[in-house]
Amino acid sequence: LRQWANSQTSDKPIWLFHAASVGEMEAIRPIINLIALQGNVRIIVTVFSPSAYDENAVIPGVEILLYLPFDTIGNQRFLLDTIRPQLIAISKHDVWPNLLVAARERGIITALINANFHPRSLRIHPALRSYNRWVFSLFDGIATVSEEHSRRLETILGQSEICRMLGDSRYDRVLERVDNQSAQIASKAELLRDKTVIVAGSTHPTEEQFLIPVISDLISRFPDIFVIWVPHDPEPSALKLLEGNLQACHLSTVRWSADTSFEGHTGVIVDAVGILAELYILGDIALVVVGLIRVYTV
Repeated sequence: LRQWANSQTSDKPIWLFHAASVGEMEAIRPIINLIALQGNVRIIVTVFSPSAYDENAVIPGVEILLYLPFDTIGNQRFLLDTIRPQLIAISKHDVWPNLLVAARERGIITALINANFHPRSLRIHPALRSYNRWVFSLFDGIATVSEEHSRRLETILGQSEICRMLGDSRYDRVLERVDNQSAQIASKAELLRDKTVIVAGSTHPTEEQFLIPVISDLISRFPDIFVIWVPHDPEPSALKLLEGNLQACHLSTVRWSADTSFEGHTGVIVDAVGILAELYILGDIALVVVGLIRVYTV
């Protein structure tokens, strides 16, 4: 950060966007695209999850992509004093109090965009309401995804002028991706035209250890099944672990980045990020693990 700051010569204002993971990152892309087209500001993006971070990624309109530091007041003061943004916009839910406190100290405008408050969210729990009222009152503006979510926010803040319903930009991103379907996805679709395709989206190792034996059993009975494995964190170690577990169950796979056909394989492991949304179009079945109950036997 110091090296970057020392090399800057532009006097254009900086806007900082924060996204927890790849999903939140995708949702803010249409907003970033719109702002970048105007050319009036410079854009920096911070993330929290490794799934959203690629130091070599080129995101149109984004000057630098980096991890948000752990939320100590010292870390956040250093971040903001180095970047000196005019605006901070946080996507959805990854709200860090010390970041907001440091921004308030420096007079930086803060906004929560695509904000959602689900019925069972701990943020609206009575026991935490007082704390969350303080946290969310630090924002200069909050844009919710629907009127329903605005009403839930009112249980925390009451009627507030900082709150508005503006919708969810992830739907804009979906439309963008439909319009810009990649040639690579189309070519892979041709390879899978005679297969029954299961897309296992954003899987974790804990989930994979349950899914792999089931998939192996299915393929033994229905040989035309082909699985697209999309690990949540496609780090080299995670990819090798998944490959080893699949081989142990006699499932042969190839990596997505390999320039080869799928002939003779029961699946492909996606070793890239940011393409899961497009991959669903290849599938006949989408497998999405939303929760896992771990049972211990003594």
